[in-house]
Amino acid sequence: MYRSAHQDEIARYEEAIQFLKRNSTDGTIPTMKNLRAEKEKLLSAQTAQYKSYTYFKDYYHELQTACRNVDIILEMEHTQQHSRTQPKRSHKPSL
Repeated sequence: MYRSAHQDEIARYEEAIQFLKRNSTDGTIPTMKNLRAEKEKLLSAQTAQYKSYTYFKDYYHELQTACRNVDIILEMEHTQQHSRTQPKRSHKPSL
């Protein structure tokens, strides 16, 4: 009676055990202590990688800003040189 009432939960439990056995290195279910240690190790690695990602993302944005500033400066210099080399024309309408 209990087994038939909780058949879905028991099936999920057995499936989880089989998954853990298949994916473990020695074919046994890992202990909670080992799982917690692995989780802590993975969280530490994730934190370090996120810090690295954030650093390079900020660096990338700084480089983009610098490139835009250089483009603006070069465009201003090009405009100034272009206006200096062309003689100024005075167009007076003739009537």
